[in-house]
Amino acid sequence: MKSTEKPNLIAVPFASAGDYNEIATKSTESSLAKGVATYPSGFPPLTMTAISAGGIPPSGKDMNGILNDITTAIRYSMSGGLYSYNADFSAAIDGYPKGAIVASSDGSKIWWNEVEDNNTDPDSTSVSGWKNLLADPNGLFLQKANNLSDINNKATARNNLGLGEIATQDLIPDATLIEKGITQLTDKTGNSNTLAATQKLVSDVNDNANNKLAKNQNGADIFNKTEFVKNIGLSEMVELAKGAVPNSRKINGKPLAGDISLNAGDVGSYAKSESDNTFLRISSNKTATVGSLLIDSKTPFPKLRFKSKDGYILGINGSEGKLLHIYSDDPKNQRRYNILAPERSGTLALQNTAIKSENGWWQCGDTGVIIQWVKVPSAQQSWIKVNYPISFKNKLFGYIASMSSINTSTGHTLVRNATLSTFEYQAGTPNNDENPGKVVHILFWGV
Repeated sequence: MKSTEKPNLIAVPFASAGDYNEIATKSTESSLAKGVATYPSGFPPLTMTAISAGGIPPSGKDMNGILNDITTAIRYSMSGGLYSYNADFSAAIDGYPKGAIVASSDGSKIWWNEVEDNNTDPDSTSVSGWKNLLADPNGLFLQKANNLSDINNKATARNNLGLGEIATQDLIPDATLIEKGITQLTDKTGNSNTLAATQKLVSDVNDNANNKLAKNQNGADIFNKTEFVKNIGLSEMVELAKGAVPNSRKINGKPLAGDISLNAGDVGSYAKSESDNTFLRISSNKTATVGSLLIDSKTPFPKLRFKSKDGYILGINGSEGKLLHIYSDDPKNQRRYNILAPERSGTLALQNTAIKSENGWWQCGDTGVIIQWVKVPSAQQSWIKVNYPISFKNKLFGYIASMSSINTSTGHTLVRNATLSTFEYQAGTPNNDENPGKVVHILFWGV
């Protein structure tokens, strides 16, 4: 068998969502007589006997139970799970066989059995016949507590680490300019050839050099010339020399004798409070009052839109055809409705609408009142639920129903549980002469 011939992994045990029986581990006279499958007997002989000869067909639930047990165990093994020692199981199989592997009860050890018929619990004080594989029983790994003393060939190990023979010397020589060895660190400047400079000493020397000005640069290497002038007390003189203004000059009538405070009026501007009360920002929730509003967008369709807090938009568009277009969009910019006003004088109002079928409705465009009619079969002794041709939006006012027969005892039509969208009805049984179509008509009205 090849590694590429792996069977499919079983993620769901057989019949885990179906009906199955728990398979017993013992057979009884009752189970044999009833054809019940158990692990000792399997399917009893009665399940293998023809029904005509008194046999009993095997139970599908028993088969589901057997396959569920098997595939559940297979799934656990496929997931890499190890079973822990089980005393009942050990007794049932007369002890664990040599080579068996079990996990400790806390999952921290893996026990390997070295003897046949082992009934000893490896998690007990006696671990007779068991070895902990994670404890390296065959000495394959170095033990931390031995501090490398258990290395087989120390010379080979030194060479593998690149330590050479110097690692065997008790005293390592001092380092020189031509020889390797140990050297001492220093953070002081000096003329020693045996001391090594620390990072701090190197940084100090570098910083000291960076803080010096070179004579041959004549000030060109000054880092911040403005601060340099300030530090030597020449700032005021330099600034005065740059652009001195005679103190006879004035700014908006204010002399330059000292500090000058300018307000919005000095530069022909509005103060903030004046601006806030005079102008409306492009994006603002404030209220503005105008005598008239002309929208001239220089496009074929100038528009005015109103957006509510919940995101719905009501828009008014003009058009090149001189028609008025009113529309509404929901918060997802999906169009809810459109209204086009033609180019003529009159009062704008919604039209009446209707569906003129035998199960239909009529709605007033002004008041929203809805009248609808329904034709349903008679001879319905149980309550039948029916949908209106159109749902009422707010309230059902009432209804009236025709009788299926002139006989008051058998021709009744009853309505109950009338909601905004459905109702239930019963209707009596007519004779063919009175109501050959065997239908009743119900009229509803609401808004």
